[in-house]
Amino acid sequence: MAVAIRVGTSRGLILLALLVILLVTVLAPGAQAQARIGDVPASDVEAKRARWERLSDAEKAELRERFQRLQKLPEGERSKLRERAQRLAGEMAEIEASLGEEERAELDALAPGDRAKELRRLVAERARNAASRLRSRMTPEERQSLESASPDERARILRSIRERDLSRLPEHVASLGEELGLSVQELGRIRDGSPEEQRAAIARLLRRRVEKQVKEQGLPDGLGEARWERLQKTEDEAFFRALQSIRRRHPGFGIPRKRWEAHLRRSESLAERLETMVAPDAADRARFPKLPERLLARRVVSLRRGRIEDLVIRQAKLGPESSERLRGLPDRDFLILHAVMVRVLREGGDLATALGRWFDRAERSGPGGETKR
Repeated sequence: MAVAIRVGTSRGLILLALLVILLVTVLAPGAQAQARIGDVPASDVEAKRARWERLSDAEKAELRERFQRLQKLPEGERSKLRERAQRLAGEMAEIEASLGEEERAELDALAPGDRAKELRRLVAERARNAASRLRSRMTPEERQSLESASPDERARILRSIRERDLSRLPEHVASLGEELGLSVQELGRIRDGSPEEQRAAIARLLRRRVEKQVKEQGLPDGLGEARWERLQKTEDEAFFRALQSIRRRHPGFGIPRKRWEAHLRRSESLAERLETMVAPDAADRARFPKLPERLLARRVVSLRRGRIEDLVIRQAKLGPESSERLRGLPDRDFLILHAVMVRVLREGGDLATALGRWFDRAERSGPGGETKR
């Protein structure tokens, strides 16, 4: 288990969060005797203590050493790091709360280093999905400008997007109000609130919409009652973030039926388009008459990759780094990724989700990012 903390990296922050959780809530004097420490339930303290005990003596010693180094930092820097670590620990806790029983059991069965690695992956996936949603709200000109912008220009562009999003809050409130049958008076009270109050109201209304759907249609297969009960105990915004994680496996959960059906039609259309682009036609067969079907498919992909990549980059609104990774895949891997994209689209997912799954698997598989098969 590598424990060197590099401040500013997601890995370093997660390790810092683990240090704070383990060494403050688990090793603090009298921790076991207190019912709660810093709003951490006693049961959670015991779970973290158990994880601590599973570390080797060398790992414990090095974590203590890193914590001591943290304590020697200037108070201002230490305070900022604590705040960032606490936010990250909160994200990790939210992600755990959104997991199903089987997923939680699998996570808890991992060795501490592997457990942290899996949590890092889930946090990174959440960040990537948030970035994807942000890019989907940007105009092509904004996306292009953002890619080459200086830090100050980037901040200005993001402020502009935020202001535009805020200007659309009344529209979102009206739409949700119509779906939920809110009274004119209630809608008026929400619209008269500040932007932050309207954002909070939207999170609350989105939650009501999901709860209404569950009451009318029940939970989807694989989303158990225990998991749903845990989610209902969270705050509105945490509930909404957890909902994004749940949609990794249940893409249509919490989405109105008509909107979901329209989304499925668009996804199916895109899946068919992708399939058509790699399907050998009569001209291909005449050009390569002796190639077996499998090799012919690879040859066709090689010839048409540029067009397929352009479509995927445009539809998924990929940034420069992800676009470069996509274009750098060997043809064999690209053909497999193509099948993954088609399958995810037909399940109701999107291209950004499919690519995220692919790159996650590549990163977990070993040197060079080559996937194990």
